[in-house]
Amino acid sequence: MSVGRILKHWVMSPIPVTMAFPQSSLDEVSRCIEECETRTSAEFRLIIERSIPSKDLRRNITDADRAKELFGQYGVWDTEENNG
Repeated sequence: MSVGRILKHWVMSPIPVTMAFPQSSLDEVSRCIEECETRTSAEFRLIIERSIPSKDLRRNITDADRAKELFGQYGVWDTEENNG
């Protein structure tokens, strides 16, 4: 478990996501997602997590594994064609 990684998540925890991602950036991401969804049958979902929960940091979860957990929690791949 990296001390630097823990500090990064503790520092980010109180910062609102809107400070890290201005509304103009979020609007552009939304526009890109909508555009991609018109070109493919895939469904896209952006999940922004301010920081990884402490329990997950303690078990040294990777970013990719945390993303898979969140995709499961939010049912990202539970689409008609199972291609979220």
